[in-house]
Amino acid sequence: MINAPGMIELRPGATIRCGDHRYLITHLLDLESVLAREEESGKVERLYLNDLIATQPDDPADQACELSSVDEADWQTAEERFATIRPLLGDVRRTRESVAIRAQAAKVHTATVYHWLKLYERTGRVSALLPTRHNGGRGKSRLSEEVEAIINDTLENYYLKQQKPSAQKTCLEVIRLCRQARLKPPHPNTIRQRIASLSEELKMKRRRGAKAAREKFEPAAGAFPGADWPLAYVQIDHTMLDIISTPWPCWGLMGTLHADNAGEFRGQMLKRACAEYGINLEWRPVAKPNYGAHIERLLGTVLKEIHSLPGTTFSGPKEKGAYNSEKEAAMTLSELEEWLAVFITQVYHQRVHSELRTSPIKRYEEGLIGTKDRPGIGLPDRVSDEDRLRLDFMPHLERTIQPRGVVVDEIHYFSDVLRRFINAADPDDPRYKRKFIFKRDPRDISVLYFYDPDVKRYYSIPYRDTSRPALSIWELREATGRLKEEGRRDIDENLIFAAYARMRAAEEQAVRETKRARRGGQRRLRHQHAVKPQPPDRPFPSDQDEEQSVQASTPIMPFEEMEELG
Repeated sequence: MINAPGMIELRPGATIRCGDHRYLITHLLDLESVLAREEESGKVERLYLNDLIATQPDDPADQACELSSVDEADWQTAEERFATIRPLLGDVRRTRESVAIRAQAAKVHTATVYHWLKLYERTGRVSALLPTRHNGGRGKSRLSEEVEAIINDTLENYYLKQQKPSAQKTCLEVIRLCRQARLKPPHPNTIRQRIASLSEELKMKRRRGAKAAREKFEPAAGAFPGADWPLAYVQIDHTMLDIISTPWPCWGLMGTLHADNAGEFRGQMLKRACAEYGINLEWRPVAKPNYGAHIERLLGTVLKEIHSLPGTTFSGPKEKGAYNSEKEAAMTLSELEEWLAVFITQVYHQRVHSELRTSPIKRYEEGLIGTKDRPGIGLPDRVSDEDRLRLDFMPHLERTIQPRGVVVDEIHYFSDVLRRFINAADPDDPRYKRKFIFKRDPRDISVLYFYDPDVKRYYSIPYRDTSRPALSIWELREATGRLKEEGRRDIDENLIFAAYARMRAAEEQAVRETKRARRGGQRRLRHQHAVKPQPPDRPFPSDQDEEQSVQASTPIMPFEEMEELG
């Protein structure tokens, strides 16, 4: 089994890290801990899985690449190489003969297949099998030190001057100086390439002045609403902790992802991300609902529970009847997500399943740890870099970086990490501006994730105006749709957030009215059961009548609830 960077292998004999120490796993205790022997001292300790750390790759070349930036032909080559070595992976009885058979089928040398195996087993990623692009020595100078010195001095003291000499004149100046020093001059294309390698910001600053460079390359100044004096606003931030009170020991990558034929499951990025993580992506046969019976049954169970929530639309108009779903709705999307998480982890997986005759979580544990009659398959490897996993499965987009940052769907984003890429030219064609890769979580578009192509990592890029509220992509579409219905043509960021504010105000008012209606209904019910005074022409109630009247009345309630009902 492959102990890939970013994955923690959880099986006896695997090497792991905890703090600054390395351990060898000896036993699996349960879904939360293992026994392991510390390498230096030999001491056996119980280690909790949440404290374990993945081993980082020693070779920078082993760092994960950005999948969306890979050329389609290169990715197809990597998948073909993976298909060649896949039958050999995890085979403890692998022989040179079996490797040679795979090499013959792929029409490559046996040593090549061994090289592919080494690359994949070191990283556990299909992207490690991408073809290597040889640059033919680009980036390494073949010129003598003397010629290098002449080129550098000419660029510094001749080209980068406000007289703005042309590239042609700069080439002639280098050639003149080389001949004067009796040195073989470089080809003019070499000098032009050196000029092109200079940053656009540096060239403009030195040739046109610092003011012109600031206007083009520095971020445009913005204002934070209300920040008119020191300490008027002090920005802080928070994050929601992914904590569920019931232990939830489920993790790892699935072997196969079985999906229906919806368009969102057919995207190229989903295919690449699944291949990168070794997940086999399969689709159900068209018009064969029985292939999805398990998930359909689960969804049916969930929907039955949802029908008990305020605002349910039920399964159809007949069951819904006169129930006003919109009027009764009182849960936001985030509240529904929280409810669903609690139901799945604390209710569904904890209660006895009618067919399993035990709880799903117990059967899951038996499958991993085993029972006295049947051995388990062991704990699955644990993903340590969950953020990178999420990013790899997120939709991506490409944008240029302007002085005011990045614009997506009329909303501006900015961070200092973008500063050096402002108005950057396309390295393949300097006539055009360079496009960079960004990713966005549809549930919260207040942040973009920028892929820095130089350091090969992601950075969070917030709204340029951080006072704006977080939106989901669906809320953005609804706000934009309402503006179009109002006849707005030139929709900008201010209009979008103003429309969103009106939407939220209307939703909050509806919730307040719903709560007020519920309190009114409870109040009427309470008044109906209140003890009414007896008419004077009737005898006073007996002791038995009084007892029945007390039982029928509303039970004693806390003071806070009485105030709401009164």
